[in-house]
Amino acid sequence: MTALALQNRVLSFWFHGTFDKVAAGTPLVFRMEWFQRSDELDRQIRDNFQADLEQVVEKGQYVQELRGSPKGVLSLIILMDQFSRNIYRNSPLAFKADPKALTLAKLAVTKKWDLELHPIERTFAYMPFEHSEAMEDQKVAVQKFTEMAKANPSIEALKMGHDYAIKHLEVIEKFGRFPHRNQVLGRTSTEEELKYLADGGGF
Repeated sequence: MTALALQNRVLSFWFHGTFDKVAAGTPLVFRMEWFQRSDELDRQIRDNFQADLEQVVEKGQYVQELRGSPKGVLSLIILMDQFSRNIYRNSPLAFKADPKALTLAKLAVTKKWDLELHPIERTFAYMPFEHSEAMEDQKVAVQKFTEMAKANPSIEALKMGHDYAIKHLEVIEKFGRFPHRNQVLGRTSTEEELKYLADGGGF
């Protein structure tokens, strides 16, 4: 399989039908399965992309070719930042590729490649910032989602993305980390974090 073939497989799977609906005049919305747990989606991604993810993360296969274009970088980010969470749900491995995905997100922003993407695609290009436990990355996430929402006021979904970015920043501001990851990562929760989790905190 070529790098371009992997790029097309990832993007076609993740966004399938989204832009066709937009072209037909349907209001742009986030697909529920993008942000809500689905055992069936997890299975599909595991069956179709786990081997690819392992090749990319462990061996760096396809990375050099794909990191040279906006769509290529986006496909790598989705593979490492999104698909990893589906494939390795409830495992520390879900977060293993986050640093690599964040490096690519920073590359996209530095080169302004993010601005060449559709707003829905940009949403996922910015996710590594939102998933980071570093405050400086959270600030970038809020900045980028704010810019998108202001530039596209008619796309209600982007307002939701902006609101979630702020919620992520507020959690890092309060705890310095995401408490809902503590159990999976073997971290001991503080009393304040336990109360937050008991009250339904988390994403």
